[in-house]
Amino acid sequence: MFVAMENGMVPRAVSVLGMVAAMALGGCAAPDPWPALERDGGCLAAFATVDRAVAAAGVGDAQAARVAGFPYLRANRFLASFDGATLDGEPFAAWVDRLRALDAAAREAEVANLPAGFRVTLAELGRCAATMRAADFAQPAGRAALARAVHAPDSYQDWKRALGLYPVTALAVAIGFERWKDRNLDGFAAPPAATGSLLRYGPDGTTLAPDEVAAILKLARANPLDIPDPNEADRVRLLAAFAPLWSVDTLTEADRIGAPRWRGATSSGCRSASMASRPAR
Repeated sequence: MFVAMENGMVPRAVSVLGMVAAMALGGCAAPDPWPALERDGGCLAAFATVDRAVAAAGVGDAQAARVAGFPYLRANRFLASFDGATLDGEPFAAWVDRLRALDAAAREAEVANLPAGFRVTLAELGRCAATMRAADFAQPAGRAALARAVHAPDSYQDWKRALGLYPVTALAVAIGFERWKDRNLDGFAAPPAATGSLLRYGPDGTTLAPDEVAAILKLARANPLDIPDPNEADRVRLLAAFAPLWSVDTLTEADRIGAPRWRGATSSGCRSASMASRPAR
């Protein structure tokens, strides 16, 4: 983590130690003018403690990449696609909000999987994230440093891809898929020949008109990053409008679509799964 200085970027720890040493030599008893940086030292240690414990336990969350130098942020390929150097004001703050949300979600899973008795809490990390964020982005240099640091590497290993048999296996898969289509696709186009009762399944809700869909999507983009992000109610409406309808040939109750649920514990003490039948629509 860095703070802007006249001669460039220097580590926060160095700037804090230098300030404390100067105050001690001068016999000054005044309050620390940079209290945020004093607290920051403890916050860096808190994040480092969690990271070491997560690595030792092997419970790291792999869905988002850590951002070097900013332990309270993580990025995915979508957020890394934004040019952080061109963002400022509300768009930059909204971008950081989403980077922070990725880290918060990942750390919630990681801390939950740590051994019992781990003392650093999510609330403590949240307070530290707010403190560090305020210090990091108070100056343009911090914002520029984040823009350079955000990167979401892919998971491909090029040497394995180059030495592997992908070109050969891809050809075999393509030939097999064409044969499968010849045998099966005509059946999808033919009307169902039911031997029992055709039950239709689908979501509750009414169909949306095109202008209603357009209005929902326009409202969903009303954010500083112009990201389509509908609220929960609108997501439900869109899913209900565009979800497929299923027609199922039903001979017995075993053919009915059900929802998975847990039943009581078995004699071994384990809980068993079952399927709860859903009413047909």
